[in-house]
Amino acid sequence: MRVLYMLCSSFILLSAPAWSQLPEQTVSSRVTADEPIFNGGPSMPVGLISDMMVWGNFNDSEIVDSGGAVWSFKWDGMKWVQVQKITPPNPVKGDWFGWSLAVEEQVDTGEAWLVVGAHKTDSESGAVHLYQREGDLWVFKQTLTAPGVNWYGYDVDINVDIAAGQDDFQWDLGAGAPLPRFAGNTSNTGTVFVSTLNALGLWTPGAIPLGAETLPVNNSLFGHSVALDGDVIIAGGPLTRVDGNNSAGAVIVFTRGTFSPFAGNTPVFNPDPVTDAINGAQFGTDVDVVKQLTPPRNPTGDYIFVVGAPSSTTANPHGTVYILEPGDGSAFQTLPRPENLQGNDKYGIAGKFREDLEGGDHQILACSRGPGLGASGGIYVYDQPALDQPWAPIGQLVLDGIDVAPGNSGQICQNLAAWNSQVAIAVPNSLPGNDAVYSNIVVLLNTGFEDP
Repeated sequence: MRVLYMLCSSFILLSAPAWSQLPEQTVSSRVTADEPIFNGGPSMPVGLISDMMVWGNFNDSEIVDSGGAVWSFKWDGMKWVQVQKITPPNPVKGDWFGWSLAVEEQVDTGEAWLVVGAHKTDSESGAVHLYQREGDLWVFKQTLTAPGVNWYGYDVDINVDIAAGQDDFQWDLGAGAPLPRFAGNTSNTGTVFVSTLNALGLWTPGAIPLGAETLPVNNSLFGHSVALDGDVIIAGGPLTRVDGNNSAGAVIVFTRGTFSPFAGNTPVFNPDPVTDAINGAQFGTDVDVVKQLTPPRNPTGDYIFVVGAPSSTTANPHGTVYILEPGDGSAFQTLPRPENLQGNDKYGIAGKFREDLEGGDHQILACSRGPGLGASGGIYVYDQPALDQPWAPIGQLVLDGIDVAPGNSGQICQNLAAWNSQVAIAVPNSLPGNDAVYSNIVVLLNTGFEDP
C-alpha cells in the first residue's frame, strides 16, 4: 500500500521568485589532471575536504583496461594542484576502481579517510578500498569485500561524528550493493552494508547488511545511492514499483540507537504531490542527508534529506528534487524547478547539502545535467530562511570555459561536492582529454559562505 503524504500548507502559500531575478555566480577554475582524461561519465565522482579534492575515472587504463584511478589535488590558496594519482592496490581489467568515492575529515583532529568503490571487482561481486591521509598523500590501508553479493561499492559514503551513547568519534562507512539476485536476500532488492572503524584502526569487513525487504518489489536497485550523517543513513532504490508505476522509486532511512546497530524505518515511496503519473521518475537516484542546525552549529536533533528523481515522467519531463523534512518523512517539499529546463534535462541527477562550518547554515546545490551543454545544464542553489520555512532558490552557478558546443555529449554536473566555501562540479566530456572538475570559492548573497 502506498503511504500518502500531506504537503505543508506553507509550501503552497509561498511562491518562489523568478529565476531571472536571482543572481548568478561563475565557477571558472577548470581543474584537470596531469594527463588527458575522458569517458568519466556516467559516473565521475568528486569529493572535497578542507584543502584537498579527489575525483575518479573508472575507465582509466594506464595499468589495465578499465582498471580505474582516482586523482588527488591540494588547494594552495589560489588553485588546485595535483599531488597524487591513485590506482587499485591489485589492478585487474574491468574492476572500475573509482566508479564511486567519498572523503571525510575530522576537523578537530585532522584525521581523514578516502573510500573508493570498485563494484566490478571479482566477477562483479565488488570491493571497497580505504585510504588514510598522511601528509598530502592518501595511503592504502584496507580492502573490504562482501562475498556472495553483486556490485558491492556501487555507491559509498563515509562519515565521522559522535554517535549516540558514545564518548569518542565514530567513523562509519556505507556501501551499496544494488544488483539483485544474490545470496541471503530473497527479495532481490539490493542491500547496503555498514562498516565501522575500530580501536585498532581497522574497518569491519562487510558488516551489518541493511536489507530492503519492506520494498514491495523485486529488483528495486536498492543501494544505488547511499548517504550518512551522524546516526542516520539514507539509501535509494530508484527502480522500486509504486502503485503500479514502474521505477517510481523509494528511499529508506536507517537510524542507530544507543550502542545498537542501524535499524530501518518505514520506506518513503515517491511522494509526488502533483500527480500519480510517476512512472519512471526514479526517486532515490541520488540522496544526501545533513543534521539540522541552528547557528552557531547547534544541532536540533533532526535530520534533513534531499532526494533526486531525475528521470522524465509524463507530468514532468525535466526531473524533480525533494526535501524530506525532519521527522518520519510525512512532510516534504518539492524544490522550485528552474525556468530554463529543457527536455529530459535530468534535474536532480545530483544534489548535495553545503554547510557553513563557522555559522552552521546550510544550502542545497541541485544539478541539472542536461542532454548537452549550454543553458540546459546548471547548478541551482537553495536556502532556508528559517527552520520552519520552505527552501527557496537564491541563485544559480554557471560554468565558464566549457569547451564543447551545446548538443555535444559532454555533461554539466554529473556529480558535485561542497566543503565550506569551496564547490567542485564534475564535467565529464566525450572528447579525449576534456574531462574536468570546475571549482572555486563560492560567495552567494552573503548567506554565510564567505571565504573564511
